[in-house]
Amino acid sequence: IETLLCYLELHPQRWLELLPPTYSSCRLLCHGGPRQLRALARRSPPVAVFLARERLEGKDHGKSSSVEFDVISLSDFMGWEATLVKRALRQLQWDPRFRKDGILVEFGDLSFHFHSY
Repeated sequence: IETLLCYLELHPQRWLELLPPTYSSCRLLCHGGPRQLRALARRSPPVAVFLARERLEGKDHGKSSSVEFDVISLSDFMGWEATLVKRALRQLQWDPRFRKDGILVEFGDLSFHFHSY
């Protein structure tokens, strides 16, 4: 697959641009429970956007203390670079407002990452 992607990148019409591989999924675990997840949504735009999109799709996370989502699709929806969304999510672990109960942010699913034109 990577060879095909390289050929598409090198094609004279430049159909795509390969970016470094990235972890595409994120799991947030709030040890403080659902209340902490709601507080997190008030402080973090990526978490707020994810929960708002889920609510529009009819999925309620009101009693959840953990969520899992695709970081790449979220960053595309927000119009942010994926690295900025990941940085904002990682910083949640170190935010003094949330350190008491603890927040765990895990990234997984190493994926190809590219821009298509």
